[in-house]
Amino acid sequence: MLVETPEDVEELKKFVSLRAQRCVEKEGCQHPSTVSGAPERRYIRKRGAVRKYGLTPDQVEEAVKRGLITDCKLGDDGELRINEEELVAKLEEIKRLPHLSEEKRKLLEAASTTCPLCGRTVRPRKRTLTRKALYEGRVTAEEARIVAVVTHFRHAHTDYDRVRRDLSALANFLEPSERGLMLGSLKTYLRLKGRSSRRAWREARKALRRYRELKQKAVENAKRVFTGEAIEKAKQHGLLPQDLTLEEYSKIAKKVLRSWELEAESFSMRAPGS
Repeated sequence: MLVETPEDVEELKKFVSLRAQRCVEKEGCQHPSTVSGAPERRYIRKRGAVRKYGLTPDQVEEAVKRGLITDCKLGDDGELRINEEELVAKLEEIKRLPHLSEEKRKLLEAASTTCPLCGRTVRPRKRTLTRKALYEGRVTAEEARIVAVVTHFRHAHTDYDRVRRDLSALANFLEPSERGLMLGSLKTYLRLKGRSSRRAWREARKALRRYRELKQKAVENAKRVFTGEAIEKAKQHGLLPQDLTLEEYSKIAKKVLRSWELEAESFSMRAPGS
């Protein structure tokens, strides 16, 4: 994705470097420009350390803040790199650090509620765009709570998930002509996919592409319908503002998606030849 204006560029720069800059500014964290003549060491990205060693981003940042990790630097992409050998040596101590910072814990608590229908705690789930947008300040805690409530009701208290798994039911969310085309394209693909001729292979690929496009359209249509149903059910149980409309909810959802768009843009700008 492309950045269209100078303001977008500046916003993107802030997005890419915010967390890494926060760590570098902590006491004891060394920027590579301050280290001269040091031997070559193995560094690992913060996100890589999170996945590989079962940590959270906040635990890594807190380890830097407390001086448990002192050898770290910023990469060209603005992401924090840390000395993996030092990380492994302090791993058990780092794992005992809080999983969330106090600031994020309070934000998550403010964005949480309890579903009266099933008794579950409803909040932005881990590794979701909603939680990411909440932590980055792109949505308020109330907006994040609204998205979490609507998402929960759509999946837990409507037929959305059942319809997504049932192709015949999903086809009902297309126009009659599209419905037949989607199912017909799938049949064509299944009939041709095992054939060895080039013509059959091209036709199978074409049918598969057409099927996927129509299925995605059906899923989007179904999601909109069941999102509206979820909003009304949640309003009946007092979990959403009574004047919240589907259009207003969509505006909040777009703010959440902006986090994904910015991240995609950052990868696009770093890609060779982009």
